[in-house]
Amino acid sequence: MSIHQLQLDAPIKAFSGHLLPRVDAQLHETCASFEMRMADCLEAYGYINGQKKCRDFIADMQECIINGKQKQRVQKMREERHRQFKNGERKECYLKTPEYDAY
Repeated sequence: MSIHQLQLDAPIKAFSGHLLPRVDAQLHETCASFEMRMADCLEAYGYINGQKKCRDFIADMQECIINGKQKQRVQKMREERHRQFKNGERKECYLKTPEYDAY
């Protein structure tokens, strides 16, 4: 392998790592057990039948990686805070930041 290949591979891998979805969740501690349960189920039923029978495990795995429900929950809380501010239930939309030397 020449030095030119080494210089070219690193930026390509670094750039494509952000674009390509993460396939291996074993590196992420919280999702590792979800991936194992999903893999065990798919191994038991096969890929075709597993798409139906393992739907719950697949959904749990996707939720663990994407955090869609958590993001929706945060969005709803933000919308509620803005609604309360517009209706006058809150004096300020956000809390004041602490002083620089407060900690």
